[in-house]
Amino acid sequence: CRILCYSEDELSNKIWLSLIHPDQKNNDSEIFDTFLESKIDHLSFETRLIRGDGITIIGQITLSRIDVLYHDKKCICLQLNDITSQTESEKLLKRNEMLAQRNLEELEWIYSNAPIGLCHFDLDLRYKRVNKFLASINGIPPNAHIGKKIFDLYPALTESAQLVKDTILRSRKPFHQEFRRENPSNSEQTRFFDENWYPLFDEKNSIIGFGAVVEEITEKKHVLALKAADRKKNELLATLAHELRNP
Repeated sequence: CRILCYSEDELSNKIWLSLIHPDQKNNDSEIFDTFLESKIDHLSFETRLIRGDGITIIGQITLSRIDVLYHDKKCICLQLNDITSQTESEKLLKRNEMLAQRNLEELEWIYSNAPIGLCHFDLDLRYKRVNKFLASINGIPPNAHIGKKIFDLYPALTESAQLVKDTILRSRKPFHQEFRRENPSNSEQTRFFDENWYPLFDEKNSIIGFGAVVEEITEKKHVLALKAADRKKNELLATLAHELRNP
């Protein structure tokens, strides 16, 4: 009575199916008929019901056969539990899980396809993750990095990588540097990169590894070099013009 918001007298005069939500009546009627025609002793199912105050709730119904006769007919015991809050919580949890999964997939796609180099190292500077862009910079497939130390793949970076590691472990702050490297596909071409390293922390605020963001700035360097050359040329021309006007 409390669950359905009816008095005992009101509820005793009602047909059970009249309490079922209209959208559920046909389905629940079939369930009742199936139970009556079968030989099973118990049956549980979920349905929607309309309370006396008009509010719809979600209930778990358990039907059980009992050895009681009413007007020479066997009776059925019906147990009702209000699981509205539980069901809504489960739906909310499921929605949140789906949203979290979708966000994770989006982040994975962004990490993998970002037009900038991204990677993670453990404390021994072994690659744990590498995205496609950085792998293309290095000239090595992403999977070929995993588990390898940066020194193993790029011996020339041993000193600078160790310096970055020691500096971050000591300061616990990000570290920035520029470096140059020969083009893997053209040893005569030098490429320039802007590199930002940062520490990775666990829940105890202990450093457990390092992340790095690598951006190629070769074109930018070339543009700056051209601008600098133009500036020097203009300064030289201005000096010569001044001397010609003032011999």
